[in-house]
Amino acid sequence: MEFYSLKKQLQEHAVRPAGSEKVRAFSQNLTSLFSGYESEVFEYSMPDSRAWSWGSLILMVLAGVACMSHKPFLSVLLVALPAMLLLWEENGFPLWSKLFSFAKGTGVVLKKGEEPKVVLVVNLDSRPVSLFDRWDPEGKLRISLLNAALVALALVSFANFYFPWDYWQYAGVLLSIPPLLMLTDLIFQGVIKGYYSGALDNGSGVLLCRMVSDLVGEPHWILLVDGGNVGGQWVSAFLRKYKPSKQVLFLGLERPGAGHVSLARRHGLWTAVNVPRYLMEGLQGAGVGPFVDYSYRRSLAALLSLRGYPALALVGHLDKENMALLITDTVECIRDDNIEAAGTVVLRLVSLLEEPENKGVD
Repeated sequence: MEFYSLKKQLQEHAVRPAGSEKVRAFSQNLTSLFSGYESEVFEYSMPDSRAWSWGSLILMVLAGVACMSHKPFLSVLLVALPAMLLLWEENGFPLWSKLFSFAKGTGVVLKKGEEPKVVLVVNLDSRPVSLFDRWDPEGKLRISLLNAALVALALVSFANFYFPWDYWQYAGVLLSIPPLLMLTDLIFQGVIKGYYSGALDNGSGVLLCRMVSDLVGEPHWILLVDGGNVGGQWVSAFLRKYKPSKQVLFLGLERPGAGHVSLARRHGLWTAVNVPRYLMEGLQGAGVGPFVDYSYRRSLAALLSLRGYPALALVGHLDKENMALLITDTVECIRDDNIEAAGTVVLRLVSLLEEPENKGVD
């Protein structure tokens, strides 16, 4: 399939910050490309970045570490509560970030049928540029270290309160290094406001949706969301308005044009719930193996999975040699053969949904 015209649109609408006019203009242009779909728009409030919401929570954690020696109870409050809130935010449940939701997000639902069997989910906003992208393009290391440090700091603060010991303070200072580095990065993002073009992540997901749109006959929706890189406000807004059945399968498309097509059923500790066994067996029979470790990004599918919906992520998996493509992130980085391979997987999944026999549930 020829993607030239849509790739040209990706170039014209490159660099799309969350909540910006560029995202809204891009989504409006896209609706005209999906003929035969009924289009609906829903809006929601969201932060335009994680700088204020995440940064303020990390700052409270660091303040709690600073007062371990003379105010241990206050230290527990300042460390444990913000750490829990931050982990909650990371998993797509916006609580604290509501205080900083000054931007307006726009989601678009493209419908073929009122009761879909599958919903393809794509984010339209671009990733913010990070200080550490050169060494950690996916953010896997920094998020893993942050999560581990937050849990450990909460435990140390409790230990310091119940079992006073001078060395707890030294442990707290050492464990504060990952949050301090993350705070520095968030300040950088908030001040510089640099963004990637959004071609691979997730313009290639749009290309995939366009490719399969004329080939899928089963009732399905395409969900185009703004703010996929800043939080889970879009999830709450979509579920609140449309109230989809728990039988609907969500398929999050994560940079499918970047590399080898992989299937993420597990997102670290969190597993997609109620995924029919025949789907997994059919997809694995088509040569798509599970890509288990995707928890560090909290994929679009993971945010839906954590709310109890069957959800899979289709991921363009990059090896270490090609990881720099995430930083280049231009339309030239999108490989058409990867899009076509991902399209084959989507069509195979839809065909399995149409088969009535042998439908067991995990």
